[in-house]
Amino acid sequence: MAVIEIKETFGKYRSGFVENNSINSKMPAEKIRIHFIEKNFQKKDTMAVVMSPGLWEPAERAIPLFDALDYHCVSLSFRGRGQSSTPVTGYDLNDHVSDLSAVIDGLKLVSIVITAFSKGVQYACGYAAKYPKKIKGMILIDQAPVHIKPPPGYASYWKNLVYLGKSSIKYMRPEALDGIEKESTEISFWSKLSSFNFPILVLRGTSSVSKIKSELTEADMTLYRKYAKELSEENFDFSGHMIVDEELGKYRMVVNNFISELRVGQMIQKSK
Repeated sequence: MAVIEIKETFGKYRSGFVENNSINSKMPAEKIRIHFIEKNFQKKDTMAVVMSPGLWEPAERAIPLFDALDYHCVSLSFRGRGQSSTPVTGYDLNDHVSDLSAVIDGLKLVSIVITAFSKGVQYACGYAAKYPKKIKGMILIDQAPVHIKPPPGYASYWKNLVYLGKSSIKYMRPEALDGIEKESTEISFWSKLSSFNFPILVLRGTSSVSKIKSELTEADMTLYRKYAKELSEENFDFSGHMIVDEELGKYRMVVNNFISELRVGQMIQKSK
């Protein structure tokens, strides 16, 4: 897997594509191009922040966060989203994990912090279970680490969703939603968290008046506390699920502080 095209450069950002030829795909002969955006791409030798976006989100949804970070930052559009390819089939957990892996390997990232929102938490945990040594920390936003098998009607619901005045299918093809509903299998990563030897920060929306409520329950938080070795928590009292939009300023600050602490820890380790 290698970078096959740099599409454009804009300020500190550039965008491009990697080709995912993973054997995880159910149609390995089909070329799947995964779109990514990258900030501070000159800082290749530093720890990179990698965004694993939510269900319908394209790579560009990470820009409001990345604008506040002075690190090497990468986000992708999973298959069927944004400018990425929409294969006929291949929408289970491992297929999405292979998209994340294709971008990380294509850009030759060796030390990463994964920031994952909503559905992206499931894909990030799938990646961490396979490649834990590359990860220095994870920020998991308002989602339990369980890859779900969607109920009937899941695709239809999301096809009709309108958020901030825009339809979800502006960013995600209907065929991808159909594929996720049809092909997804349930896999829990709760017990796997105990094998992750890196800090995990969980962000949770706690507002009772937000239109889109948090997807984390107190029972979920109890399980996070039970299984994660190095767990930090941050509540967002003026947000429901959409922390990244409802409290952008605090979100940026919390993420920046977490990454700064990881970098300090790394420098101390190197100096010993």
